Amino acid sequence: MMMKRSSSVLVIGALISVAVANAHAALVDVGNGLVNDTTQQLVWLKDANLAATETFGLARDTDLGTDPGDTSPVPVQGRIGSDGCMNWPAAMLWIDAMNRQKYKGYDDWRLPALTDTGDPGCDIASVGTDCGSNVDVATGELAHLWYGLGNIAFYDTNGIGPQPGYGLSNAGPFINMQHIFWYGTPYLPSPDGAWAFNAFDGTQLNLSKSSAVLRGWAVRSGQVDQTARPGTFALVAMLGLLGLVLFWWMRSRT
Repeated sequence: MMMKRSSSVLVIGALISVAVANAHAALVDVGNGLVNDTTQQLVWLKDANLAATETFGLARDTDLGTDPGDTSPVPVQGRIGSDGCMNWPAAMLWIDAMNRQKYKGYDDWRLPALTDTGDPGCDIASVGTDCGSNVDVATGELAHLWYGLGNIAFYDTNGIGPQPGYGLSNAGPFINMQHIFWYGTPYLPSPDGAWAFNAFDGTQLNLSKSSAVLRGWAVRSGQVDQTARPGTFALVAMLGLLGLVLFWWMRSRT
């Protein structure tokens, strides 16, 4: 009888532990196409290539004009392809259009941010800088997300590759993550440059704003309030039920 009761306690404890762990996960699918990143305090779009299906009124495969915020000496025309690929000006215009429509109720969407550390530009290395493989994840929101999911870079910290199991092996709750993505950060040493992240092999790098066609992945600072989510109520109810079971079990022993 004591063994059965001990087993019951272990099962209940395990269920409570799993429930609590899920409630505090670093990446939480909050529904409505949004994912809370509780570590970076960000909200990501679940679809990393939303532009393939939604341009917010911007025409595809045509010049869209220049990004008003582009300080390049000769700003280039933005252009979005049918598969969601876009140059950097188009990515900025796409974000602007998204905010005008208050997508998902928000008007503060942006491209992910990068912090240029060390000397201005790409301090390329195999570990610990702002550029290359195994970068300092504090330098880029995309790098923090990708490496935080346990993905492995093409090169190891000694610059030798390929590493076994390299690449995007875990996309977490996201879809369409198999791309190279723009950062919203210009590359200061080159007027035509901007920072990017390669989700195929974990490389952080700089590319041409005008000629490179990558993907734009929208993100915003903050968190989606989960207190009114049905899933949250279900979690609370499950914990309450488990608590009641444990309470009645303890009473039965007395």
